[in-house]
Amino acid sequence: MQIQITNKEFLPFNLNLIKQQNYLEALDRYKNYLAKHPEHLATLLIGLYKEHYRQPNNLNIQLIIVDLYIFQNYLDDALIELYDMFEQDQDFSQTYYLASKIYAKKNHKTCIKPLFHLAFQKGIRDSVIIDLLPKLYLDDNEIDKTILFFETLISEKNSLPHHKKALADLYKQTGKLTKSIDTISHLISSYPEYIQDACALCESILDLNPTLTHARSQLIQFHIKNCNPSQA
Repeated sequence: MQIQITNKEFLPFNLNLIKQQNYLEALDRYKNYLAKHPEHLATLLIGLYKEHYRQPNNLNIQLIIVDLYIFQNYLDDALIELYDMFEQDQDFSQTYYLASKIYAKKNHKTCIKPLFHLAFQKGIRDSVIIDLLPKLYLDDNEIDKTILFFETLISEKNSLPHHKKALADLYKQTGKLTKSIDTISHLISSYPEYIQDACALCESILDLNPTLTHARSQLIQFHIKNCNPSQA
């Protein structure tokens, strides 16, 4: 963004809230002000950048700068700041939240996906990354990367049961039917509440391959576990 100030006197704007670490209230006031005076964004940013220069390790100030860029639709500038925040502290979760806001606003996946992919590879398990990264892969038809993503997740102790369900569905999509059945079977051994999903998966696999004995025998077992002997 090109910042041009023709008036030598900046608009008076109170930075005391930031100095007092009241960042959320400060952000709200900035946004309310910009909603009425969008032409003064550059002036506000100059004050914020000066304060950030005095506190270079304060990511909360940078967070406000990014949010204001997004608020005014300067998304490329926001992304530059986000990458800088990522370099400073990869565990700062608000970085990924704001990146997701940019994606939601402009479907800016060409810049967001590499950031999320790099963070995931470095072991960052922020909930925004876990929710959005597989969608970004699937949007680009990168099924193998999506499978690897969920395979990595389920190998970790904090994985959630729906990750294994998603992986079973992906295995089915790619024709790895036995892997799909074994994955969903392993899931319901620990989470029996997914029994209906297991039955539906096996039935859909049998629609694709009616002669697959493994799918039929597992489906019988699932119906028995689900107290549905007539279907078995």
